[in-house]
Amino acid sequence: MRGMAVWFLLFALPLMCQRFPMKYLGELGHLSPGQRSGPARAVEEGVVELTGKGWSVRFGVTGGVGWSELYTADFDADGQQDFLIGEHFPGCGQCISFTNVTVLLFDKAGRPVPWHFGTYLPDDPLLKNAQFPYLPVWVIDADRDGRAEFVVTDCKRDRGDGMSGVYAARDGRLTLRRDEAHMATYRRITGLSESRPWVAEELLPGYGEPFEGRIEELLGDGVGVEDGQKIRIAGRSSANWPSMAIIESPDSRSIKMEGGWDALMHAIRNGFPVRRLGDSGWIVVDATAPVVRANAVVEFDIAGISRARAVTEREEDGCIVLRLSNSSRRRCGNSWNRNSGGTIEQLLPDGVTIRTSHTAMHHTVTGETRYERPPGATRMTGMAEIGDFEITQWGPNFFALHSGRGQLIASGVRLDAPGELVDAAADGLLMLQGNQLVTLRGRLRWRRE
Repeated sequence: MRGMAVWFLLFALPLMCQRFPMKYLGELGHLSPGQRSGPARAVEEGVVELTGKGWSVRFGVTGGVGWSELYTADFDADGQQDFLIGEHFPGCGQCISFTNVTVLLFDKAGRPVPWHFGTYLPDDPLLKNAQFPYLPVWVIDADRDGRAEFVVTDCKRDRGDGMSGVYAARDGRLTLRRDEAHMATYRRITGLSESRPWVAEELLPGYGEPFEGRIEELLGDGVGVEDGQKIRIAGRSSANWPSMAIIESPDSRSIKMEGGWDALMHAIRNGFPVRRLGDSGWIVVDATAPVVRANAVVEFDIAGISRARAVTEREEDGCIVLRLSNSSRRRCGNSWNRNSGGTIEQLLPDGVTIRTSHTAMHHTVTGETRYERPPGATRMTGMAEIGDFEITQWGPNFFALHSGRGQLIASGVRLDAPGELVDAAADGLLMLQGNQLVTLRGRLRWRRE
């Protein structure tokens, strides 16, 4: 007992005194659309938005068996209230309670600057988090200057992008403190001696590598051709990138930590310049530039066609079921659904909303995506996923291109293929023409008129 008391006086009490005061605003991961928790409002399932004068921040949250928390404090002592968002995942082992952390600081113009990192909480008596709300990251004021320092522990020792150390908030920025006093604090709190600095400046607006000129082309690497279903933008493979975006408008700044791909698509449609912030997954869209909204034309160049007899069944209620190699399609009148790998996609009666459902951990998980209706369209009759995009059909020879979140990219896709769009497979696009299943191999090509 005496040894524990000495340990508490030498280590625990000083560190507890150094904790930076934060106000807990609420749990965000289990909000239903429209519900609020403090200044945050759920805009859709799993997506929450913070707004202020001339700014907005939209981000995804963790629910289910995980949770997400919102805190506020003036971390850099500039008189503006900042925010901290922590997304928790259950874990075990030496490093517990993995958390995705976003610190929103504000610049002198009152616009948010996002700082995003992942961290683990070491298995330490001070960080047991015995009661809710759980501390998402160790926040201290080691040098007693009224500004916060974030103790970040990244336990991925086998990776070169690990981020560990003490990051200080000052003037809207997080800066890695390399002095021995802060590193001694880091070692004392975490019990770890290694530190792999991470260039946090990559997330600072103004830093970044521009694409050459405006984004003018979007080319598919092919559907049913070689690797297939990849998308290249200005010569770069997207690989589901980017995930987060900062959009600079003349009188506002919008941060999208959820929907960065849609932000890039919006930039493509309007010809806005885009900067890539290193390999961080962030982009900056310069929406202050004049809008040059040209007609986006997407063509599907057919490179090959194959045909096979369609395997269909008529059920007692008159519905038609099409059997495919890894999925099935069921049509009843104007409605249809598709079952692929246990995920069911169902077109709702409004003709533009797709409801998805699948079973995970003995629970049914559902979601809905509303697709922007192309001009002159009535109902969606078919769709096929190609990489990060979806070709949608709205009647005979009426095709459009959407993002995976339903944003209209091009209101017309030039595709000379009569019949009903059913799906996309490794071999190409699948079209149902009478009693035949037609497979189209080819490439998507984008240009502006």
